[in-house]
Amino acid sequence: MRASSVSTTGCSSVRVRAMPSRGTTPIAGKNRPVLAPDLAGTVAHAGVDPTLEGRALQDALRRAIATRSGYCWWDVDHAGWVVTLSSPEEQTFYGRMLEEALAWCLVWLTVPELGSGRSWSDR
Repeated sequence: MRASSVSTTGCSSVRVRAMPSRGTTPIAGKNRPVLAPDLAGTVAHAGVDPTLEGRALQDALRRAIATRSGYCWWDVDHAGWVVTLSSPEEQTFYGRMLEEALAWCLVWLTVPELGSGRSWSDR
């Protein structure tokens, strides 16, 4: 299996590995929203248009993460996408699609903005 790294804005690197074909890919269809409604609402509160699709949504989520001093990278495993936030503190997020995992990362970074007054690690 071949891996490659590409530098990206707001994230340290992208590691992509060739995966054997499983017949289906974790991509949302035209009739299905990319993000769940509650996740889309939180992402919108953070300033990202949740109606964007594909690379445009990924880029917008990465910019929002970088704006909040987030530094991340991602990979694919047997169940979907894994996003690891390296800074400000290490956290791991999962999603069937990259957009979903990046959105959860952004949600974690916006907890103080949402008025909870504490981070997830305080719970």
